[in-house]
Amino acid sequence: MSDELPRLVRDPAIAQAYNDVRSDSSGKTWLVLKYKNKQELEVEATGSGGVEQGAKLFTDSEAKFGFFKLNFDAPDGTKRTKFYLATWLGPSASVLVKGNMSVHKPIVKKVLKEAAVEQTFSEIDKVTNDNFIAEIKRVNY
Repeated sequence: MSDELPRLVRDPAIAQAYNDVRSDSSGKTWLVLKYKNKQELEVEATGSGGVEQGAKLFTDSEAKFGFFKLNFDAPDGTKRTKFYLATWLGPSASVLVKGNMSVHKPIVKKVLKEAAVEQTFSEIDKVTNDNFIAEIKRVNY
């Protein structure tokens, strides 16, 4: 990845994971980024299951970013693929960590771009395939 990107998202594995999720041939449907240190993110994991699989990595004491591919039938009967950027703020994460997320999110969006919807969550039961698809349909149709 280019040195032009901020240090926070410069790890080439982040761009690779993003490209894998965006690809129709990789089989990957999500990625989760975690903090390597206060100024750098790294790929915690990628997977080929649903949103709930990636959400298992969202813990109460951490802040993370998730990027998800959702395939669904649109109201007009067509098959659609949309992408969703989820910012996870664990309910017991420190105030400092939560504050950093608001500053870091625009930087993360330089790599995890083209999301149809982006939302911030602190309740794990809201991070589901059904909720994400419903929100995409609400916003886009």
